[in-house]
Amino acid sequence: MHELQEKEKNDFSEADFLKDYNNKIKQIAKDELLKVFQEFDPESTGIIAYEVLHRALVTYGERLTKEETDRFMHLFKLKPDEPVKYNDLLESKKNEENNNS
Repeated sequence: MHELQEKEKNDFSEADFLKDYNNKIKQIAKDELLKVFQEFDPESTGIIAYEVLHRALVTYGERLTKEETDRFMHLFKLKPDEPVKYNDLLESKKNEENNNS
């Protein structure tokens, strides 16, 4: 049974996640997202800790579930031991929107 649950979790495709992710944040403009990231980056380094992003995604605004957040982190190849360059995330979102247009 556990193997089936793991398979179902792993079968959630990148396209499915992007569709779900896009539906949750499609109303938020890039500038608004940048402001949110900057709230967690008072020194304007362009970098926030993985844990900070994870907590923000499950706590603020259009909250993602822990599972959705974990998929988000995996999709963007974010690792707990590495800082998150949020401008790269915003650029990825922009590229995704352009590809879906």
